[in-house]
Amino acid sequence: LFGGWQNGFSIQTGASIIDGQNTNNGILANAAGSTVVVDHFVIQNSRTGNDSGGIYLYSNNFTLQNSSVINNTGGRGAGIFMIGNANLTVLNSTLSGNKAGSSGGAIHAVNGTLSINNSTIAHNNSNVTGGGIRKESGTVSIRNTILALNTATTSGPDCAGSMDSSD
Repeated sequence: LFGGWQNGFSIQTGASIIDGQNTNNGILANAAGSTVVVDHFVIQNSRTGNDSGGIYLYSNNFTLQNSSVINNTGGRGAGIFMIGNANLTVLNSTLSGNKAGSSGGAIHAVNGTLSINNSTIAHNNSNVTGGGIRKESGTVSIRNTILALNTATTSGPDCAGSMDSSD
């Protein structure tokens, strides 16, 4: 999915919007083994009572680039929920204003591989742990990224679980 094109469709000058209007997931990617790229999008206002809000990933390769995941709510991983050994790459993107009823305000990784580069994860909230990121298992790598000003009621306001970071 490549959004944000100007009228002549020759360059991407903005962002296209996926607005969940407070219902279901903004993006549901659950085709095992598939590869998905989302570029120049805003995924906002999605709501679930269970896992995820903005983006739900199951057992696939997903790249989010030049995009924003904002103001979504859900149980675990209000911004992005990943399970089934999914591989998620976040590049030049912002996750902000997401609110989890359980854990992982911005991202909840049950397992799989999460790589975040040149992004901002700020002002997300969790009612339990991992206001920014909650990792249960798998691998999380963060590089040249702002991970700050997130909140959690119990522990790990910015992150919960072991992660590798550099720069």
